[in-house]
Amino acid sequence: MLKFCLRKKMCATFSYLTNPFRVWTPAGRDTIKRLLKAISKESGKLIVYVTHTLTEIEELATRVCLLANGRFAHEWSGQEFSQEKLLTVF
Repeated sequence: MLKFCLRKKMCATFSYLTNPFRVWTPAGRDTIKRLLKAISKESGKLIVYVTHTLTEIEELATRVCLLANGRFAHEWSGQEFSQEKLLTVF
C-alpha cells in the first residue's frame, strides 16, 4: 500500500516532502528511501525534499540547496555535498 501511495504521489510534475522520516521506524525509513530512489530514477521527476538530517541528505540527494534565514545560501551536487563542506559556508 505504501508503495502504491508513493507512486501515486509521484505522478505529479514534482513532489514536495518535508521531514518524511521522522515518524517511521528504521525499517520503514529504509523502505521509503529505497522507494524514493527507485521512483526518482524511473520517472526522472523532481522531488523536493526538506530535512535537517544531514545523513539523509548525503544518502538521497542529487542536488542540495542550502537556505539560511529564508534565503538561498549555497548549492552542491549530491556528490559534492558533505557535512564538512556545509560547515565552511557558515
